[in-house]
Amino acid sequence: MELAGQVFCRPMTLVVSFSLFQYLLVFHYKRRREFLGILLLGSALLGTLCLVPFRIKSDAARGHLNDISETCSVLTFLVQITITGREVCKKIRIRPLKFLTLFSEALIVLEIVDIVLNLLQLTLPDFNPPGVDELDNIAENICLAFIFVSRFTFVVMAKGWREVVQNKKLELLFYVLFLTHEYPFMLLEYETGVSWEVVQALWHRTTLALCIGSTIHSKNRDKVKHMTKASTAPDRMTKHASTTEL
Repeated sequence: MELAGQVFCRPMTLVVSFSLFQYLLVFHYKRRREFLGILLLGSALLGTLCLVPFRIKSDAARGHLNDISETCSVLTFLVQITITGREVCKKIRIRPLKFLTLFSEALIVLEIVDIVLNLLQLTLPDFNPPGVDELDNIAENICLAFIFVSRFTFVVMAKGWREVVQNKKLELLFYVLFLTHEYPFMLLEYETGVSWEVVQALWHRTTLALCIGSTIHSKNRDKVKHMTKASTAPDRMTKHASTTEL
Protein backbone atom coordinates (compact mmCIF):
# COMPACT_ATOMS: atom_id res chain seq x y z
CA MET A 1 0.00 0.00 0.00
CA GLU A 2 2.89 2.36 0.77
CA LEU A 3 4.40 1.76 -2.68
CA ALA A 4 1.03 2.34 -4.37
CA GLY A 5 0.61 5.56 -2.41
CA GLN A 6 4.11 6.79 -3.28
CA VAL A 7 3.96 5.89 -6.97
CA PHE A 8 0.32 6.52 -7.90
CA CYS A 9 -2.15 7.73 -5.26
CA ARG A 10 -0.30 10.74 -3.84
CA PRO A 11 0.85 12.07 -7.25
CA MET A 12 -2.65 11.69 -8.71
CA THR A 13 -4.19 13.35 -5.65
CA LEU A 14 -1.83 16.27 -6.20
CA VAL A 15 -2.76 16.45 -9.90
CA VAL A 16 -6.49 16.52 -9.16
CA SER A 17 -6.05 19.12 -6.39
CA PHE A 18 -3.94 21.33 -8.64
CA SER A 19 -6.57 21.04 -11.39
CA LEU A 20 -9.25 22.16 -8.93
CA PHE A 21 -7.06 25.11 -7.94
CA GLN A 22 -6.68 26.08 -11.61
CA TYR A 23 -10.45 25.91 -12.10
CA LEU A 24 -11.09 28.15 -9.08
CA LEU A 25 -8.38 30.57 -10.18
CA VAL A 26 -9.90 30.93 -13.65
CA PHE A 27 -13.53 31.26 -12.60
CA HIS A 28 -13.00 33.38 -9.48
CA TYR A 29 -9.99 35.47 -10.49
CA LYS A 30 -12.14 38.61 -10.54
CA ARG A 31 -12.72 38.14 -6.80
CA ARG A 32 -9.02 38.00 -5.97
CA ARG A 33 -9.19 41.28 -4.01
CA GLU A 34 -12.34 40.37 -2.06
CA PHE A 35 -12.06 38.67 1.33
CA LEU A 36 -14.02 35.60 0.23
CA GLY A 37 -12.03 35.46 -3.00
CA ILE A 38 -8.74 35.54 -1.10
CA LEU A 39 -10.03 32.86 1.27
CA LEU A 40 -11.22 30.71 -1.64
CA LEU A 41 -8.03 30.87 -3.69
CA GLY A 42 -5.78 30.75 -0.62
CA SER A 43 -7.41 27.61 0.76
CA ALA A 44 -7.28 25.94 -2.67
CA LEU A 45 -3.57 26.77 -2.97
CA LEU A 46 -2.81 25.59 0.58
CA GLY A 47 -4.69 22.36 -0.04
CA THR A 48 -2.51 21.72 -3.09
CA LEU A 49 0.79 22.67 -1.46
CA CYS A 50 0.15 20.30 1.45
CA LEU A 51 0.33 17.39 -1.00
CA VAL A 52 3.72 18.33 -2.48
CA PRO A 53 6.18 16.93 0.13
CA PHE A 54 6.03 13.23 -0.82
CA ARG A 55 9.24 12.28 1.00
CA ILE A 56 8.05 13.01 4.54
CA LYS A 57 8.45 9.72 6.39
CA SER A 58 6.45 10.59 9.49
CA ASP A 59 3.00 9.04 9.24
CA ALA A 60 1.65 11.61 11.71
CA ALA A 61 2.98 14.53 9.66
CA ARG A 62 1.59 13.11 6.43
CA GLY A 63 -1.73 12.53 8.15
CA HIS A 64 -1.93 16.15 9.30
CA LEU A 65 -0.98 17.42 5.83
CA ASN A 66 -3.66 15.27 4.23
CA ASP A 67 -6.23 16.43 6.81
CA ILE A 68 -5.34 20.07 6.06
CA SER A 69 -5.63 19.45 2.32
CA GLU A 70 -9.02 17.73 2.65
CA THR A 71 -10.30 20.48 4.93
CA CYS A 72 -9.14 23.11 2.44
CA SER A 73 -11.00 21.30 -0.35
CA VAL A 74 -14.21 21.31 1.66
CA LEU A 75 -13.59 24.94 2.63
CA THR A 76 -13.52 25.97 -1.04
CA PHE A 77 -16.97 24.42 -1.46
CA LEU A 78 -18.32 26.30 1.57
CA VAL A 79 -16.92 29.61 0.35
CA GLN A 80 -18.56 29.14 -3.06
CA ILE A 81 -21.88 28.39 -1.36
CA THR A 82 -21.50 31.56 0.71
CA ILE A 83 -20.69 33.65 -2.37
CA THR A 84 -23.73 32.31 -4.23
CA GLY A 85 -26.01 32.76 -1.23
CA ARG A 86 -24.92 36.35 -0.66
CA GLU A 87 -25.38 37.27 -4.32
CA VAL A 88 -28.88 35.81 -4.45
CA CYS A 89 -29.89 37.37 -1.12
CA LYS A 90 -28.90 40.80 -2.45
CA LYS A 91 -31.47 40.42 -5.23
CA ILE A 92 -34.19 38.40 -3.51
CA ARG A 93 -34.83 38.03 0.21
CA ILE A 94 -35.41 34.34 0.88
CA ARG A 95 -35.26 33.34 4.54
CA PRO A 96 -34.16 29.69 4.06
CA LEU A 97 -31.41 30.82 1.70
CA LYS A 98 -30.24 33.45 4.17
CA PHE A 99 -30.14 30.79 6.91
CA LEU A 100 -28.09 28.48 4.68
CA THR A 101 -25.66 31.30 3.94
CA LEU A 102 -25.21 32.16 7.62
CA PHE A 103 -24.73 28.50 8.50
CA SER A 104 -22.16 28.20 5.72
CA GLU A 105 -20.26 31.15 7.17
CA ALA A 106 -20.26 29.48 10.60
CA LEU A 107 -18.88 26.28 9.07
CA ILE A 108 -16.15 28.29 7.34
CA VAL A 109 -15.01 29.55 10.75
CA LEU A 110 -15.09 25.97 12.09
CA GLU A 111 -12.99 24.70 9.19
CA ILE A 112 -10.44 27.51 9.61
CA VAL A 113 -10.08 26.60 13.29
CA ASP A 114 -9.62 22.96 12.27
CA ILE A 115 -6.86 23.92 9.81
CA VAL A 116 -5.07 26.04 12.42
CA LEU A 117 -5.17 23.18 14.95
CA ASN A 118 -3.71 20.76 12.41
CA LEU A 119 -0.97 23.26 11.51
CA LEU A 120 -0.10 23.62 15.19
CA GLN A 121 0.05 19.84 15.60
CA LEU A 122 2.26 19.64 12.52
CA THR A 123 4.73 22.31 13.63
CA LEU A 124 4.61 21.75 17.41
CA PRO A 125 5.07 18.06 18.27
CA ASP A 126 4.11 18.65 21.91
CA PHE A 127 0.85 20.35 20.94
CA ASN A 128 -1.75 17.61 21.17
CA PRO A 129 -4.92 18.81 22.90
CA PRO A 130 -7.62 16.19 23.43
CA GLY A 131 -10.50 16.06 21.00
CA VAL A 132 -8.73 17.42 17.90
CA ASP A 133 -9.16 14.19 15.90
CA GLU A 134 -12.80 14.01 16.93
CA LEU A 135 -13.23 17.63 15.82
CA ASP A 136 -11.79 16.70 12.42
CA ASN A 137 -14.33 13.93 11.91
CA ILE A 138 -17.31 15.84 13.28
CA ALA A 139 -16.54 18.97 11.26
CA GLU A 140 -16.02 16.96 8.08
CA ASN A 141 -19.29 15.04 8.42
CA ILE A 142 -21.29 18.20 9.17
CA CYS A 143 -19.73 20.08 6.26
CA LEU A 144 -20.25 17.26 3.76
CA ALA A 145 -23.89 16.88 4.77
CA PHE A 146 -24.39 20.64 4.54
CA ILE A 147 -22.83 20.82 1.06
CA PHE A 148 -25.17 18.08 -0.15
CA VAL A 149 -28.27 19.66 1.40
CA SER A 150 -27.46 23.21 0.30
CA ARG A 151 -26.73 22.27 -3.32
CA PHE A 152 -30.08 20.58 -3.89
CA THR A 153 -31.96 23.05 -1.72
CA PHE A 154 -30.86 25.74 -4.18
CA VAL A 155 -32.14 23.62 -7.08
CA VAL A 156 -35.46 22.83 -5.39
CA MET A 157 -36.09 26.47 -4.47
CA ALA A 158 -35.37 27.55 -8.04
CA LYS A 159 -37.01 24.77 -10.07
CA GLY A 160 -38.77 22.31 -7.75
CA TRP A 161 -38.26 18.66 -6.83
CA ARG A 162 -39.14 17.48 -10.32
CA GLU A 163 -35.98 19.08 -11.70
CA VAL A 164 -33.83 17.01 -9.31
CA VAL A 165 -35.65 13.76 -10.11
CA GLN A 166 -35.75 14.24 -13.88
CA ASN A 167 -32.57 16.12 -14.77
CA LYS A 168 -30.15 15.93 -11.82
CA LYS A 169 -29.84 12.18 -11.27
CA LEU A 170 -26.17 11.95 -12.24
CA GLU A 171 -25.27 15.06 -10.26
CA LEU A 172 -27.17 13.66 -7.28
CA LEU A 173 -25.16 10.43 -7.55
CA PHE A 174 -21.85 12.32 -7.58
CA TYR A 175 -22.81 14.31 -4.49
CA VAL A 176 -23.85 11.11 -2.68
CA LEU A 177 -20.46 9.59 -3.55
CA PHE A 178 -18.74 12.70 -2.20
CA LEU A 179 -20.85 12.63 0.95
CA THR A 180 -20.04 8.96 1.63
CA HIS A 181 -16.49 8.84 0.24
CA GLU A 182 -14.96 7.80 3.56
CA TYR A 183 -17.24 4.90 4.50
CA PRO A 184 -16.02 2.22 2.03
CA PHE A 185 -12.43 2.73 3.19
CA MET A 186 -13.43 2.55 6.84
CA LEU A 187 -14.92 -0.88 6.06
CA LEU A 188 -11.83 -1.92 4.10
CA GLU A 189 -9.53 -0.88 6.93
CA TYR A 190 -11.67 -2.79 9.43
CA GLU A 191 -11.65 -5.96 7.31
CA THR A 192 -8.00 -5.89 6.17
CA GLY A 193 -6.26 -4.13 9.05
CA VAL A 194 -4.45 -1.94 6.50
CA SER A 195 -4.74 1.84 6.26
CA TRP A 196 -6.36 2.97 2.99
CA GLU A 197 -5.84 6.68 3.67
CA VAL A 198 -3.86 7.37 0.48
CA VAL A 199 -6.55 5.78 -1.70
CA GLN A 200 -9.28 7.55 0.26
CA ALA A 201 -7.54 10.89 -0.29
CA LEU A 202 -7.51 10.31 -4.06
CA TRP A 203 -11.16 9.20 -4.06
CA HIS A 204 -12.09 12.29 -2.02
CA ARG A 205 -10.56 14.65 -4.62
CA THR A 206 -12.03 12.63 -7.49
CA THR A 207 -15.59 12.78 -6.16
CA LEU A 208 -15.12 16.48 -5.41
CA ALA A 209 -14.04 17.06 -9.01
CA LEU A 210 -17.03 15.06 -10.27
CA CYS A 211 -19.39 17.22 -8.18
CA ILE A 212 -17.90 20.45 -9.49
CA GLY A 213 -17.85 19.18 -13.07
CA SER A 214 -21.47 18.02 -12.94
CA THR A 215 -22.58 21.35 -11.46
CA ILE A 216 -20.76 23.28 -14.19
CA HIS A 217 -22.32 21.05 -16.86
CA SER A 218 -25.77 21.57 -15.32
CA LYS A 219 -25.36 25.36 -15.27
CA ASN A 220 -24.11 25.42 -18.86
CA ARG A 221 -27.05 23.28 -19.98
CA ASP A 222 -29.49 25.64 -18.24
CA LYS A 223 -27.85 28.62 -19.96
CA VAL A 224 -28.16 26.94 -23.36
CA LYS A 225 -31.85 26.21 -22.72
CA HIS A 226 -32.43 29.81 -21.65
CA MET A 227 -30.64 31.16 -24.73
CA THR A 228 -32.59 28.78 -26.98
CA LYS A 229 -35.91 29.91 -25.53
CA ALA A 230 -34.88 33.55 -25.84
CA SER A 231 -33.88 33.10 -29.49
CA THR A 232 -37.02 31.17 -30.47
CA ALA A 233 -39.40 33.62 -28.80
CA PRO A 234 -38.98 36.37 -31.47
CA ASP A 235 -39.42 33.78 -34.24
CA ARG A 236 -42.71 32.66 -32.73
CA MET A 237 -43.87 36.25 -32.45
CA THR A 238 -42.95 36.87 -36.09
CA LYS A 239 -44.84 33.77 -37.25
CA HIS A 240 -47.83 34.77 -35.16
CA ALA A 241 -47.79 38.26 -36.68
CA SER A 242 -47.57 36.84 -40.21
CA THR A 243 -50.49 34.53 -39.56
CA THR A 244 -52.53 37.41 -38.20
CA GLU A 245 -51.83 39.50 -41.28
CA LEU A 246 -52.91 36.66 -43.55
